[in-house]
Amino acid sequence: GSVYFHFPDGKQQLALDVIASAVETLLEWTGNAEAKSSGVNDFVVALTKEMADFLEDSGFDEGCPIAAIAIETSPRSEVLRTATSEAFQTWAQRIADILVARGVDARTAPSRATAITAALQGAVVISKADRSRYALDMVCDLIVRGLPV
Repeated sequence: GSVYFHFPDGKQQLALDVIASAVETLLEWTGNAEAKSSGVNDFVVALTKEMADFLEDSGFDEGCPIAAIAIETSPRSEVLRTATSEAFQTWAQRIADILVARGVDARTAPSRATAITAALQGAVVISKADRSRYALDMVCDLIVRGLPV
């Protein structure tokens, strides 16, 4: 009963609130990485470090709830499918804006940002499974080698 008191629209509303909170966290990490870096490569390294440190600090128990919702629930709910898609697009757009500010061509920044988003999300899943930051470190290395400015 208390779930429905705080989330009158039930599990879907709870999932939407989780997605919104997770986007805020991703944008916060992205802002932290932006503040700690001056170039494209060190931005990617700093962002990856934010994510890897979070995973490691949680004992690899935490992860990205947006991905979990996208995988598990969005096929049955157009509302959640749209929300997870928009969440990843919001994060990728923020990354693209930073890439452009760091000298990446505005025409290629959106696709690069989507690739970074996808690569980091996949690496988070593998890092959780392996209970190691190795996958994130390797993905970061590959991204950095592909993004010199």
